[in-house]
Amino acid sequence: MSCAALDGARIVARIAQLRPGPAAPVIVKASTGSTNDDAKALARSGPVHGAVVLAEAQTHGRGRSGSRWYSPAGENLTLSIVLLPGAIGASTATFSLVVGLCVARAVEAAAGGSLRAGVKWPNDVLVERRKIAGVLIEGASGQGRATLVVGVGVNVGSRSFPPELSELATSLAREGALDVDRSLVAADIVAGVLDAWDAFASAGLEPWLGELARRDALRGRSVRVEAVSGVAEGIAPDGRLLVRTPPGDLVSVVAGHVELLDLPAQSPAR
Repeated sequence: MSCAALDGARIVARIAQLRPGPAAPVIVKASTGSTNDDAKALARSGPVHGAVVLAEAQTHGRGRSGSRWYSPAGENLTLSIVLLPGAIGASTATFSLVVGLCVARAVEAAAGGSLRAGVKWPNDVLVERRKIAGVLIEGASGQGRATLVVGVGVNVGSRSFPPELSELATSLAREGALDVDRSLVAADIVAGVLDAWDAFASAGLEPWLGELARRDALRGRSVRVEAVSGVAEGIAPDGRLLVRTPPGDLVSVVAGHVELLDLPAQSPAR
């Protein structure tokens, strides 16, 4: 289902409404390889905190671990935000969870509160156990400064998916939210991420632990993360996934692809 075209001017105006102050560039492309790669190039030419790149279509969009991101032209939302990490670069791995919360809120708002979005550690957003959005944070550098690029993909208008994704993915349209304004959703996500980054820089993950617990899509489910299998028991204050193994040990997992063992085996493609 094609959506109304992304409107850069409306995105800028909405961000300014939510976050008054100097405006960073917002670039909308008809097609690109990857908005994350474009944002990295932007950072190399002179990083601007809060700059945003969006595209109607991506030819080489990717998720975590290089998996493919499915996004037909004019249907969904793909964007990347440039952040200047300052002195907290070492702790940014957990920020993907915070971005997930920002996206979950924006998804619920776009649907008028008719659905509930959860966060699947470490970087996905689910609705009814199906993926509706993903987050990919990558490092970059430019003009002698370290930079972060926060990539977000949200399934908005897609009503169908390739066979390997059909039971794993969903969209706002598939969940009954039609005529969603992608420009407003994009602006809400960008403003939310920038606000969250300001708070994360001073307080880390702590302000979001309560919401993470409420939106935790893995708690109580059987999972495998690399060599660790068991039941997910929440997210630790440092952002690690807690897994109770069959012997009864509580293991904290730093990183890895989560396989849900209470679902039929599926391809990890995104």
